[in-house]
Order: sequence, then structure tokens, then C-alpha cells
Amino acid sequence: MQENQIKIGTRTTLDYVLTILKLKKKTDKITILARGKSINKAIDVSEIVKGETKPKETQINTTTENFENNNKKYSISAIAIKLTY
Repeated sequence: MQENQIKIGTRTTLDYVLTILKLKKKTDKITILARGKSINKAIDVSEIVKGETKPKETQINTTTENFENNNKKYSISAIAIKLTY
């Protein structure tokens, strides 16, 4: 994971928002990453941050990651939200 990337997981939405606001002071590009059920929270976080900070550009990339575990194939959705200031 790069320094300017935030992976969304089990913490509260506010924790991620505060982390991004602190990170914004150090860099002008921030990427919010999430997979599966965390995608909803990633979108909430990005919208709150966008409302507070007004980025110049927002890019959203979605993918499906495929993997195999114990001879079972799985697909999981993923999102990357890039905010540029």
C-alpha cells in the first residue's frame, strides 16, 4: 500500500474522513480503496471528504477481482476513488 492510499475496512466512516483530511495536508493525491461490502462506506467517505475539501478532480475505477481458494472460484467487486487537489 502506498502512503497516499486509504483502505476502507471496519473502522467508522468518521475515522476514515479524519485520516484523509490529515493526509491531505501532506499530499495532493489521495486514493480510497475498498472491496466487497466496504464499497458503500468508501463512497460515503469520499462524498463527505469531497463536500469538505472540493477536489479539482475525482476518478472512480471499478474492477472485479477473481481468485481461487480450496478449489472454489470467487469474484469480488473493488473500487478505487482518486481525489486530486
